[in-house]
Amino acid sequence: MRSLLLPVFVCICCCALAKSNVRISPGPDWLYKNPVLNAKAPAANTIGSGYYLELADQQVNLLNNTNYTHIIRHIVNTSGVQNASEVSVTFSPSFQQVAFHKVVIIRNGVEINQLAASTIKQVEQETETDNFQYTGLKRAFVILKGVQQGDRIEFAYSVTGFNPVFANRYADMLYFYNPNPIANYFITIVAPASRKLLFKSFNHAPTPKEAVQGANHVYHWDNPAVELVSAESGTPSWYNQYPYTSVTEFGSWEEVIHWGLDLFHHYKFPLPPALQAQIAGWHKMADGNKDFFADLAIRFVQDQVRYLGLEIGTYTHQPHTPAEVYGHRFGDCKDKALLLAAILQQEGIPAYVALVNTTVRAKLAEAAPSASEFDHAIVAIEYGGKYIYVDATVNLQRGDLASRFIPAYGYALVLRDGQTGLQPVTPGFRYSVSVEESMHVRFNDSTRFDIITSYTGGAADNMRGYVSNASLRDIEDEYRQLYAKAYEGIQSRSPMALADDSVSNRYTVTENYSIPDAWHAGEKGRKAFDVFARPVYDRLVDPSGVPAGAPLAIAYPRRLDYVLDLYMPEEWAFSPEGWHTKTDSYEFEFTPETQGNRITLRYSFETFKDHVPAEELARYKKDYKKMVDLVEFSLSYNGGYTSPQSQPAPPPVSRPAAPGSNPFSGWTGIWLLFGVGVVFTVVFKGLPSWMDRSRRRRDDYL
Repeated sequence: MRSLLLPVFVCICCCALAKSNVRISPGPDWLYKNPVLNAKAPAANTIGSGYYLELADQQVNLLNNTNYTHIIRHIVNTSGVQNASEVSVTFSPSFQQVAFHKVVIIRNGVEINQLAASTIKQVEQETETDNFQYTGLKRAFVILKGVQQGDRIEFAYSVTGFNPVFANRYADMLYFYNPNPIANYFITIVAPASRKLLFKSFNHAPTPKEAVQGANHVYHWDNPAVELVSAESGTPSWYNQYPYTSVTEFGSWEEVIHWGLDLFHHYKFPLPPALQAQIAGWHKMADGNKDFFADLAIRFVQDQVRYLGLEIGTYTHQPHTPAEVYGHRFGDCKDKALLLAAILQQEGIPAYVALVNTTVRAKLAEAAPSASEFDHAIVAIEYGGKYIYVDATVNLQRGDLASRFIPAYGYALVLRDGQTGLQPVTPGFRYSVSVEESMHVRFNDSTRFDIITSYTGGAADNMRGYVSNASLRDIEDEYRQLYAKAYEGIQSRSPMALADDSVSNRYTVTENYSIPDAWHAGEKGRKAFDVFARPVYDRLVDPSGVPAGAPLAIAYPRRLDYVLDLYMPEEWAFSPEGWHTKTDSYEFEFTPETQGNRITLRYSFETFKDHVPAEELARYKKDYKKMVDLVEFSLSYNGGYTSPQSQPAPPPVSRPAAPGSNPFSGWTGIWLLFGVGVVFTVVFKGLPSWMDRSRRRRDDYL
């Protein structure tokens, strides 16, 4: 009986503790008084979601670690009733408390109170469990009753408590753009005079007015212009043309490094006896070969320690100890990076945790120094006078130490004594796909269709992970069904063959099919056979959605080589011209060749950076049209051919993506149509956290 009562008692206590984090109270007495509100409503054609913000007031007090928010939503239609009739606050119960000050509906000038202890509900806010991340966050919310079109919903609350992991150093981003108009917008930061704040503005963001109130400095933005943002497609993740300001108490990247070293205890962690014994075993196997030892350690941490992020409280940024991670056999990016660095240091290999930003990437060099600028942790290994980087969260990565693939992260902050700034990250020099297709075309018999695809470097890592997440039977069915959309009745002639060369990091897939009748009725009753270099088409990025003056995102580093051999029933007249183009961003080459009944089409496409600059976009659009024109031909029975100008290319049919992979990837889940739009950021930023991207890492590898 006691065994049953204990968990019930613990549950009751936990619920009571959680409830104590939320209360109702009057507004703070330190608030900065804003001017009289502007009553002018925004233009009707700028309002989305059925409401606009009549007021958005954010105030931060660094003396008592409090964020105050005051909002008035103006409901203009029934969509606004649906979308704006709830007030919610997300918080971390381990170090934060929420105080609701006001929740009312204003109708015809009369306030209808909606705030009472019984109306405040709490739920767990675990939104990243699909990515194996657990944050311990909670959401306190009030559901408003009887909201009608024309109502104004006013609410105010405070969240007290900053994450202690930052050692009382403040940093934040202030945004002067929003998807919905804001009629009155105020931002205020109240800071003790002893705390120096560094402001860095981007894209002509407004600067604050400064004032002194007693022992405090006040930084205030009084109704700055707020730009309306709209959905964009095709721009790089780091691209942001809207105004924003970074505020930080870190004076330099060197200060951030010192903060990180303290957080990681300068790598001074005792290793458990079992791990010590395992390290000794690897040492014996390596027989003095440091590269071999490193490879053994990397494989262990990548493949034998599963990903699981318990990012609760200070563990948003603070790592769990190597002993915990080794014993539990799980950890998130920073946990696994620290474990690997500790193992390598034990062997005398200089290895350190390195912090990166998977979204900002190379633009990190322009950012203000801040501990909250990073969302992922990898490992930097000193090798030949420079750093090579290893992502400890990648599974089934192969190849030698010096050639392991790493995405184009741009810059990393290496947590090492003596470092003073960001270090460049050279992306993996190999991420290539080679496709060899051959078709033995017959008039009155089945056409034999054979495909050999070789993935090298990062592409092999990705494909290896893809295959490990699905049964071979399911993969064969998916591939065959893909081809069936282009070739009716296609059937496999033999099982799919997979070959993994882990030494050279090459993964090869061989497919053999039979097509009952590859011909269709063409012009003037002639039979026609369509040729479509789909792997090349899937690789090309359509620039049509990119706004004027913006860069186009392309996957980098990537190389595709594609060869199609057509063995026609008889000698065939086929003479399109070859074509080649090259810029600082990409290179494309098409080479056709005809010998008797054999037609060979060769394509290559390679990228040299992660974007096509805005000033080169006109050139790319012209090249794109030409490249698309060259991936499709229609061969008629008399041996002639028609160019794709008279027959547009069919829409791409994508092979199902690998689990966890990017949904834009096509063909075999490898050739990425990389189009990342600007992600809308709400006016008020959430809790500072290390949004670990390791469970989304295949987006970087596709």
